[in-house]
Amino acid sequence: MRSTNCHRDEGGFTLIELVVSSALTVLALGMVVSVLASAQTTEGRVAGRSANNDQARLAVSEIDRQVRSANLLYDPSTGSPPNMSLLVYTQYNSVERCVQWEIQNENLVTRSWSSTWQTDGLVSSWRVVATNVVNEIVSPVVPAFSLDTSQPDYGQRILNIDLVINDSSNPASAAELQASVTGRNTEYGYPATVCASVPPG
Repeated sequence: MRSTNCHRDEGGFTLIELVVSSALTVLALGMVVSVLASAQTTEGRVAGRSANNDQARLAVSEIDRQVRSANLLYDPSTGSPPNMSLLVYTQYNSVERCVQWEIQNENLVTRSWSSTWQTDGLVSSWRVVATNVVNEIVSPVVPAFSLDTSQPDYGQRILNIDLVINDSSNPASAAELQASVTGRNTEYGYPATVCASVPPG
């Protein structure tokens, strides 16, 4: 019987080879994690911007319905602050009420009250409709609400809405949402003072 001698190479990796391969593995994992973190941050930013833009679109849609049902549309340039506040006397949903829109601390907010709020106390609290509205802090300042007087046939019934949305300190990432809304062609004889008495707050 013949015996065979099997010689196995029992040599392994040297310490230098292990250190180099470990360093390369850590470097590759670091690059993958960095790419994933960057992608996640970008996705979060895009989702946030999209949510802000959706909020602004919903606000414009709500304003559109109220202005189309409006009995009176007050000139936003007389608001406080000028062109950052909108006041409408509307009968939207068959309920007559004064509706106010305003940009406060980068939020577009709204509230409503009855024309007899001083006796019946019907005044809603402010409600945030859209966030990161930066009309007041961009340079130059962008009027959020203004009446279009370039078409005299429409009187003072065309409302221009221009909302600047930005959830970042980078001005280049701002989005602008513009719309024009036309109110009814009659004011039904309502006195201009019907919403002149604005509740405090």
